[in-house]
Amino acid sequence: MKPFAKIALIVLFIGLFNFCRQQEERSEDTPLPNIVLIVADDLGYPYAGFMGHEIVQTPNLDRLADQGTVFRTGMVTESHCAPSLRTIITGLHAEVFDREQERFKRQNRTSETAGLSEEDSVIWEQEFQWRSMRFFKTLPQYLAEKGYTSFQGGKWWEFSYENGGFTDGMSTGWTKEDRKTNNYFRMLMGNKGLDLGRVTNQPVYDFIDEQGDNPFFIWYAPDLPHYPLNAPDEYYNIYKDQPLSESAKRYYANASWFDDEIGEVVDYFEEKGLMENTIFIYVNDNGWDQEPTVEYRHDSLRWHNGGPKGKGSYYDMTFHTPIFFSWKGTLPAEQVKDELVSSMDILPTVLDYVGIERPAGFSGNSLRPNIEGSSATGHEALFGRITQLFDPNDKTFMGKPAEGYWMRTPDYHYVWDIGNNEELLFDMINDPANEINIVNENPELVAEFKSRIRAWQKEVGIEVNRNWAAVRNLKE
Repeated sequence: MKPFAKIALIVLFIGLFNFCRQQEERSEDTPLPNIVLIVADDLGYPYAGFMGHEIVQTPNLDRLADQGTVFRTGMVTESHCAPSLRTIITGLHAEVFDREQERFKRQNRTSETAGLSEEDSVIWEQEFQWRSMRFFKTLPQYLAEKGYTSFQGGKWWEFSYENGGFTDGMSTGWTKEDRKTNNYFRMLMGNKGLDLGRVTNQPVYDFIDEQGDNPFFIWYAPDLPHYPLNAPDEYYNIYKDQPLSESAKRYYANASWFDDEIGEVVDYFEEKGLMENTIFIYVNDNGWDQEPTVEYRHDSLRWHNGGPKGKGSYYDMTFHTPIFFSWKGTLPAEQVKDELVSSMDILPTVLDYVGIERPAGFSGNSLRPNIEGSSATGHEALFGRITQLFDPNDKTFMGKPAEGYWMRTPDYHYVWDIGNNEELLFDMINDPANEINIVNENPELVAEFKSRIRAWQKEVGIEVNRNWAAVRNLKE
């Protein structure tokens, strides 16, 4: 070995040794880290500076990303927010969550509907999916075992923050009378929690101030950049004079508004001296498609939901999200990784960092070894389902009920649309925008992927060809 190479190797080993020693010293001498989970609502994976977008300005997200590790190729489990958020908070695949939800419903129907009027029994059936989170073990409940308090703010479909095991929060449910109002759908999405970011961050600050030295977890999931695309002028003016479509200006402005709200929260942590003991995590609930010059403002379906390859589709963009972990001064900074990871990995990773063993039966993995350099592995393959699809001939804002499945590997995105009897295969290395369907040129690969999807269906207990419209009668 050449002398220069020997010196470089010695320096590398010294650096690794010192880093490991720092981690050991920190685990022994410092308190448990606070956890802030930032969940963007409808922010497509390309539309951030840290992902290389040249137009959308997100300096605060960029700053957090630079202080940590960015996984560029993360995937959520479904293309709509309610099931996607359930995966994040429980660590369960959306399909597994629904399977368990149906089991809890059968177990509790008799006891919980006993003595109810016929009307209230019907309401119980209709609302069980929004109230069932109380039967699941959630991230706040795992963290409570280590003494954490927790706060919920923003998008939250699970009736109230108490249903998710949070000690504090903004979403407080609804009444039977509320069901008859025009505001009921907003209540389903999170009710008062939707004021977070769009109206105020003060509840977050109040919660932080009440904690003292106690470790805490914050679910920060503002309804942004989600429709309505009504960012204040200070954000719209960033894009006003650029050669963009009006829908792009409005959507990009909402993204910058979301970023600025994050910046205010980060500034508060810095003011309170909490940055060095707080892990910030970022993920998006589902994708969005808004190319710079494509106009959707006069198409009500697309104006509310973005372009045809984003939310409510079966393309990669609808499931694709960056995921980052940022812990200033503790985790390696300025790392960008392309391994295939999942929103299912967030809960096991958080538990790893606070010293809780990963629960059995989970499909997600801790990303800590990858972040800290002892392993560079991701998932060999990820699987998901398609329960609703937007139809250009149907202006239903929630999309039409569908049944389909997808499989993602580092190299390919395969779609098996059972309802429309269609298969698609995309080369993610050479065609990340999914422009060319190569399914006919790769029959052996398609057969393999379909076989693996069937094996996954069996593993998680999917009832194939079931009536999705009955299983999920309302979804955002």
